[in-house]
This record gives sequence, structure tokens and C-alpha cells, in this order.
Amino acid sequence: MTKVMIIDDDDAICAILKDVLEIEGYDVSYSLNGEDGIKKYMDELPSVLLLDLRLPGIDGLQVLKEIISFDPDAIVIMITGYG
Repeated sequence: MTKVMIIDDDDAICAILKDVLEIEGYDVSYSLNGEDGIKKYMDELPSVLLLDLRLPGIDGLQVLKEIISFDPDAIVIMITGYG
């Protein structure tokens, strides 16, 4: 089963994405901030990461840099609710 991880500070968005992706057959986990998300990513090594641009603490771009330095082949899709 393909593992998808979401890092987004909006719990409702995470829950909706998780529900939709699980219906499609994906194994989904999520984290609500960048620091925890990086740790969880390193533990789980998901196939795909959905990453919010704006996060509390370290922002999505810094999380992206950390993830790519750890896993240069990471597949990351950046998402945001802002224009």
C-alpha cells in the first residue's frame, strides 16, 4: 500500500485529505507542524508528502529543505490555502 504523509497546521484539512486518500486506498498519516513532520517523515519514509507552505514554527520551505537533505528522491507536493 502506498504511504502518503501530510504536513499541514489545519487539522480539518488534514482530516479531509486523509479520509479522501484512504478511500482511494492509500495509507495516510499527518502532522500539524514542521518539526514533528520532519521527525515523522524520517521514521515513516512515505512515498509522497503533501506539505503546506505556511506552518507554525519552521515554514514549509524549510521543512522541504530538511526533507530533501535527508531524502533527495522525496516526492513532495507543496500546498497552500493562501493566494
